Amino acid sequence: MIFLLSALSSLITLSVLIAAGYAAVKTKLIDGHSLTGLSNLLIKITLPATIFMTLQTPFSADLLGGAAVVLAVSTAVQVVCIGFGYLVCKMFKVKKKQISVWVFSMAFANVGFMGFPFIHEVLGIEARFFASVYNVTFNLLACSAGVLIMRGRKGGRSGGILKTLSEPVFVVSAAGTVMFLFSLRLPGLLEKGIDLLSAMTSPLAMIIIGAILAQNRLLSVFTERKLYLLAFFKLLFVPAVLFFIINPFIADRNVLAVLVYLSAMPAAAIVGVFSIKYGGDRETASKVLALTTVLSVVTLPLISLLF
Repeated sequence: MIFLLSALSSLITLSVLIAAGYAAVKTKLIDGHSLTGLSNLLIKITLPATIFMTLQTPFSADLLGGAAVVLAVSTAVQVVCIGFGYLVCKMFKVKKKQISVWVFSMAFANVGFMGFPFIHEVLGIEARFFASVYNVTFNLLACSAGVLIMRGRKGGRSGGILKTLSEPVFVVSAAGTVMFLFSLRLPGLLEKGIDLLSAMTSPLAMIIIGAILAQNRLLSVFTERKLYLLAFFKLLFVPAVLFFIINPFIADRNVLAVLVYLSAMPAAAIVGVFSIKYGGDRETASKVLALTTVLSVVTLPLISLLF
């Protein structure tokens, strides 16, 4: 019940920011070009700052053990969901051109834009540490296996792994992990500046999500019935099954909650970018992102009932 109340209050708070982003696009305060700039600001500056500040935590064996569990389980979940995605597509005879978007959306969740703010609001700073670990596996798999999924049979070399290793999020994750292992801290004034950048992540991410939703005709999103199947498996079925499988084996409730909640997040925001870049179905990607994001406002409280 505590998790449910926290989830509901957090979603109400975050919805205000989403509404602000939606209104900003509708009133032409934000256009496509500025939205790209805001997204880059989030991905390359404020989110790395958030991850770094999360890892500015004194070393403890419990945190290290929890991080190892998150690393292993998050990797397994995303890999299994790739196979499960293809199975669902075959079972429900998804159109060939839509398969790559369905599989990608099933496997990869919106960890950075929605996961981090939600985990921070519901579970707090320590849980955000574990979300940072999850984000590492997300980035590595989405930019390697995810690219291959989107390419389908078109082949080609993506260079995804090498590019990912040079991205600010990964570089900061590696540096922050070293500092965590050796209990190193930045000078106070420098840490305060990075912490201020970190504080921008949640509101900026929610405004971006609202702006993305405003670029879709929501009525057309809700009329494509087959996408509700994808939303059901993504937002409810997978996280519920995951909970019942790992619950008996994980004592740390923060670790358990991070794994389940992040698996219950809507489709990753990059599904649209990747569909354009690697030849996926752009229209379907846009609809999946919008539908799963809107429905997650209802499904996340339902997932909270498991705890």
